[in-house]
Amino acid sequence: MTKILLASAAFGAGLLLLSPAAWAAAPQPQYTVDDVAKSFATPAPSQSSTSSDDDQGLGQAAVGGACESKGKVTGPDGLCYPGNHGTAGFNLGRRMNAPAATTPAATRPRAPRAAPSQQTAAASRLQKDLLITFKLGSAELTDQGRANAQVFAQALKSVPQLADAKFQLSGYTDASGRADRNMALSQERADAVKAFLVSLGVDGARLSTRGLGAQDFLPGMPSTAAANRRVVAVKE
Repeated sequence: MTKILLASAAFGAGLLLLSPAAWAAAPQPQYTVDDVAKSFATPAPSQSSTSSDDDQGLGQAAVGGACESKGKVTGPDGLCYPGNHGTAGFNLGRRMNAPAATTPAATRPRAPRAAPSQQTAAASRLQKDLLITFKLGSAELTDQGRANAQVFAQALKSVPQLADAKFQLSGYTDASGRADRNMALSQERADAVKAFLVSLGVDGARLSTRGLGAQDFLPGMPSTAAANRRVVAVKE
């Protein structure tokens, strides 16, 4: 009996001596499903200001009555002029023929604007650092990385506006090691995240992967920081 009691006491003492990490709770995700939804919400089209130096004086080209809509007048040369401009031929919104000598010199070229299709494409390239980190020199996700990946998977399956969205998973490394090895490792990390997401029920056809090696280090952190070993999701 004494031996049994001593053995039980020793076993209990062994449990108490286990490292704190063994008793630690699983890491909590660093963002929520709602955070993912907001990160990939399609922004409203930006309304770029059409005002320029030319708008304040002479020389803006008239398009479809734009001059009159701004309280200006359209000259015979098709340019906009202030309604109270004193040059002959222009007065308080009346359109009259002006002598050729009064035609203003050509103004400087206006900066080209991106075509709507280009603006739309740029807006659709929304991205989020998934905070999925990896062990040094490995494509094995950390416990924190797995917790965050689970939230991303849940968002892809439950958020209506992301139901049909496709994502590129871009893998990165820190600055440790050779460039060729880092490039291969970054691809392995992107692939590992895809495999983990698929295991959680995400359709693999919605995910592509790309390894980018050691670049785009996080601001304010050393290039060898663990946080640079990460995967970023880019909405396609």
